[in-house]
Amino acid sequence: MITKEETVLTINEEITIFEYAPKIFNYIREMDNITKEKIKYSLSAKRNRDMAFKAGESQGKSGSFFFFSHDGRFIIKTMYDFELEIFMKALPDYF
Repeated sequence: MITKEETVLTINEEITIFEYAPKIFNYIREMDNITKEKIKYSLSAKRNRDMAFKAGESQGKSGSFFFFSHDGRFIIKTMYDFELEIFMKALPDYF
């Protein structure tokens, strides 16, 4: 059973990450030694402020919000519900 603690990561009072497919992504993080502390550091709102504003200024044709974290460790991309549904269906085979 997956607990809320395993699927939600709070960066600060304004940013919460909801994880889909936590078992798959936990396995990947363990292989790459990525801890929750590393994620919090990389996705810190304060450290990513400039990157986020730049991404908002140059949205692509789809309107997605897309940028690399300040330290280059992660890619942040928004998805529409239909994109998430397609991604979730493909993820097990992709993994």
